[in-house]
Amino acid sequence: MEIDGALSELTRSLFDVPAHFHTSDARTYVHSLSPGSVDAVIRDVFDGPTTPRHVTTVEFYRAVARALSPGGVYVANIGDRAGLAETRAELAGMVEAFPHVGALSTPGMLSGNSYGNVVVWGSDRAVGPGAVNGVKQADAAWVRTMTEGIAPRRD
Repeated sequence: MEIDGALSELTRSLFDVPAHFHTSDARTYVHSLSPGSVDAVIRDVFDGPTTPRHVTTVEFYRAVARALSPGGVYVANIGDRAGLAETRAELAGMVEAFPHVGALSTPGMLSGNSYGNVVVWGSDRAVGPGAVNGVKQADAAWVRTMTEGIAPRRD
């Protein structure tokens, strides 16, 4: 799914991607999905350096959770600064929609001392990435600490 139809066509023609692209806004598309109809939703949406707010709310995460099949997973890429304000806000919303939530990044990023990306995930089941060199997985205790006192975004 891509909001820019021309980009979808260019991607298909240059890389011979054997997939169907839906041209739509991510939020609109997720809300149109039937319950349990997808195994994964991967969000890598940016408007400049930030993620559009409407795909970072409790209501969006709940729509994703409804659309996922049992064992399905939601994965999102978050660009963030030291202190992890964006990551904290998104995780605070995700814990209201998913029983299991986690994050992956470099140790410096997860400690809140770097600028970069954090990959977060949510599911109805525990998810483990296995060993990836240079990447640290944040556990449930880290998520609880990061979201303590943080109000989730709402529509």
